[in-house]
Amino acid sequence: MKSEIEIKHKYDQLVGRHLEKLFQKHLSSKPWNCTHNYMQSGTTVVDGKVKVETTGLCMYNSNDPRKWEGKICETVADSYKCPYFNPVKEKQQIYDEYMKVLNDPDLLQHEYRDLYILQWVLGPETIKIGIIQKIKNFFIKSKSYKDTKNIQLSGKNNGNKNGSSEMSVEDISKVLFS
Repeated sequence: MKSEIEIKHKYDQLVGRHLEKLFQKHLSSKPWNCTHNYMQSGTTVVDGKVKVETTGLCMYNSNDPRKWEGKICETVADSYKCPYFNPVKEKQQIYDEYMKVLNDPDLLQHEYRDLYILQWVLGPETIKIGIIQKIKNFFIKSKSYKDTKNIQLSGKNNGNKNGSSEMSVEDISKVLFS
């Protein structure tokens, strides 16, 4: 049987992993994550069959026809190199939504069954927000998810194999959750 400390440690790891996945999902440079992206639908008739097609358009500066470039943006490669990429959700919004789920047992059971089970085992009072505050402080400070991929921490070697002081998200997770 696992001790309470081991279960709490696993809970903390899962909280961090789920939040990291949410940041990756919502802040990564993908057309559907950009405020400027618009999926234009159109229909064509081919051999008597109606075919619906969609094309992703970058609408940045679309209110000024002289400046609007009308670029097609429907693949990850298109949006990754776009200098105008702006995520639909901000980090704080993602974090707040996540916290709402963590604090609502019904939502938690539906969204993150593994966390729900561990909260049930530990009890609501034993999981108070220590690790969640650490994660908030770490992730909310950087401007975008791209900034969290390699973050400079305190100018000292933090255990990276290459001896540099840069740490990947995976390295930081190890620091936070060990």
